[in-house]
Amino acid sequence: MDNNGTKIYKADVAVVGGGAAGLAAAVAAAQKGKKTIILEKMNACGGNGLFPMGLAAVGSFLQKNLNIRADADEMFRQAMEYSHWNADPRLNRVLLDRSGETIGWLRDMGVNFTNVIAHYPGQNPPVYHTVSPPGNTGGVVVRKLVESFQRLGGRILTHTRGRQLLFDSDHIVRGVIAETDKGETIRVDAPAVIVATGGFAGNDDLLRRLIPDYDPKDYLYIHGARPEGDGFIMMEQAGAKVDRNIAIAGGAPQITAKRTAVSRLISRPYPIWLNIRGERFADEMVVYDMALGVNVLRRQPEKTCYVILDSAVLKRISDEGRDPMEQMGLPPNVEERFEEDYQRCVDEGYAIIAETTEEIGSFMGLPAKKVREALKEYNGFCARGHDALFCKDTGLMMPVKTPPFYVIKAGIDQLFTWGGVIINHRFQVLDNSLIPIKGLYSAGNDAAGGIDGDTYNFAMSGHAFGYSVIGGRIAGEIASEQAD
Repeated sequence: MDNNGTKIYKADVAVVGGGAAGLAAAVAAAQKGKKTIILEKMNACGGNGLFPMGLAAVGSFLQKNLNIRADADEMFRQAMEYSHWNADPRLNRVLLDRSGETIGWLRDMGVNFTNVIAHYPGQNPPVYHTVSPPGNTGGVVVRKLVESFQRLGGRILTHTRGRQLLFDSDHIVRGVIAETDKGETIRVDAPAVIVATGGFAGNDDLLRRLIPDYDPKDYLYIHGARPEGDGFIMMEQAGAKVDRNIAIAGGAPQITAKRTAVSRLISRPYPIWLNIRGERFADEMVVYDMALGVNVLRRQPEKTCYVILDSAVLKRISDEGRDPMEQMGLPPNVEERFEEDYQRCVDEGYAIIAETTEEIGSFMGLPAKKVREALKEYNGFCARGHDALFCKDTGLMMPVKTPPFYVIKAGIDQLFTWGGVIINHRFQVLDNSLIPIKGLYSAGNDAAGGIDGDTYNFAMSGHAFGYSVIGGRIAGEIASEQAD
């Protein structure tokens, strides 16, 4: 403790944030024999890393065992084309190349991966690695990383958030100042600091400044932990360059009745989507890619849509059973509670069961004629076997004409921020001249702008979690070199 009452710790590597990226970084550094400390503001590690049901990787032992051909070269080309080369190619390359072996790295810590599933119909190759049951994947990975870190002699300071990076006269990192929830000041002296605090989805000021069209009223529901941007603020104050690729990852269309049989109705492509003006606005198949669903709904007035289906569509969805994500995410026997759950949606005011287009129009605040025109056009496309507007796959087109009609008002969910400061492929934080700030590293959502560009790439489903673990691991390895 110094003369000002500041408690001082000494480490080779200090990790700010104990989520998926921070834990992986800390374990990797500790495996290199480095004295490592994690600063975690919550009462336990994990953050949003506790919630994922799977993580993305290519070329893993499990994919090989399941005869799944997942080639890093092909996925690299897909990722860069998807981003229009707005993503960082070297960063993507190293993440893909290290992804498969990282599944083995986690297996060696006791994570028992049992399957690689297609996250949506037709996904090729499947990349979503899960444990059994899949809903536990994030929690299992976090628990095994914590256990491994503690077994390696690492130290975790909970209720402690990073506040300021420390530098010497040459602007080389020398540690970090932190604060406990009791107001005590802590200093960690370390030649390498890894910042992995999970983004800034809980900081409205940062959201409004960095995402110009952000409006909290646009979001129906906000998931998970709400990181306040502690790491981003520290790095920006230290001269880090802010990435132009910053987005809010979310899902659409969504409702508040999560994990129910009602949520199955809005997650299939068979219904028709209308905006508040009664206009169809997309190929409803984008529902299989939640990031694209967000993009199309953000362009609609009030960021709202009405999902409309009839009794024939309801029967098809019921007869098909659960898709892979529903098998993982829905509780048992929710189908048996459909009527009860749907009535609750009706009671809460965002769903109806209608016998006529007049009732649908009244619910939507539109003349019935407007609804009839939209349904007539779409039903005509179905009859002719060609969607002349949005080219929807004919196998997914079903007319909406057999009452009762189910109408659900849906919106956008907010998941997390994706992007922050710019890093290179060695996970070094770059300054405004794109020169590495010596001793400063970042991984996970705080530095994800170089991965996808402006829209999350769902072909690598689970890579927000996967790349946090993979990137954190790499950052920990490279930061260990700084401590030598």
